[in-house]
Amino acid sequence: MAFSSSALRRLYTQLQTVVGTIINTGGTWNSAAANLVPHVKIEIKRITALIEAEYKTGTSSMLTGVAGKNGGTFSGEADIMPSGAAGTAPNTAHLLANMFGAPGTVVAATSVTYNLTDQSSANAVPLLTAAVFNETASTLTQQFGYGGLIQNYSIGLGGNGSVRLTFDGQFFYVLETDNWANEDSTGKAGLTTSPTTQPASPALVGNIIPSFAATVTFAGTATVEFRSATVKGTTGRSLRMDGVGFYPDTSVSQGRRKVTLSSLKFQDSDGAGLQAVKNAIRSKAAMNVVITQGNVAGYILTHTLDQVQFTDATLSEDGDNISVDFGDAPAHATALANTNEYTLALT
Repeated sequence: MAFSSSALRRLYTQLQTVVGTIINTGGTWNSAAANLVPHVKIEIKRITALIEAEYKTGTSSMLTGVAGKNGGTFSGEADIMPSGAAGTAPNTAHLLANMFGAPGTVVAATSVTYNLTDQSSANAVPLLTAAVFNETASTLTQQFGYGGLIQNYSIGLGGNGSVRLTFDGQFFYVLETDNWANEDSTGKAGLTTSPTTQPASPALVGNIIPSFAATVTFAGTATVEFRSATVKGTTGRSLRMDGVGFYPDTSVSQGRRKVTLSSLKFQDSDGAGLQAVKNAIRSKAAMNVVITQGNVAGYILTHTLDQVQFTDATLSEDGDNISVDFGDAPAHATALANTNEYTLALT
């Protein structure tokens, strides 16, 4: 008997275009475009709801129910590990494309830039396929989620760790190898064989980079008092669970998106940059915020948040220093037709 080991798991991702169809060749998963992800943690849940029998029986006991809607959820953490070659997407490219709503825009040998994009008739958000293989033994449960949408995410700015993406969301469904024989054709999503074979020659390129900031500007002014912050976002996308049949709807619903600069901390000072941020609490003057991580070509991330408005701040004693802690500050688009409140560039 084999026991699972979390250290011996591998996470692969792939982008798909049709919610209920896994990329396949003759019914076998085609993993040619799959990426090995430098994940720290991944949790995938297969869901078949239980509809309980709530009618009265003449006793206080209940009788058995029936199966309801199928679906799945996921959550995880992965290092945003630049490739080391400017203009080349990282191994987390599929997560970022699903999160932003479109693949990164590549400028050869220069940059890969991710821009927020709405789900619409003109743009189909690339859906996420995620396969988790346990290297301990092939007889253990291997999971395969598809039709995925990241719904919430965060990226830490500051501290003394690696740059990490935290995310969670919804799958259309999750296949598990030990339940393959019980799946119907909809659940198998175009496959005729269980997706148990890993991509050939998995590889990670690049390296982790420190999470602490290299440069920080608020409204164009360098702000050296910056200590840390978190970019948090909700994509507003989902698969509806109230439609026809035992599975979610096969169309993506686009709701309101929100991006905030959260857990923003400074060491207090009388510096002009910090004073301007403090004053913006009252005036609600919007500021553009640019924070870079890394300082070596091929390993630089630039976070740009436009039209950030600040809500409140607390001054508190922090050892020998005074800390200024700001509440969640939402970013906004610069014009009616724009979706540019947050961009992420790898250079």
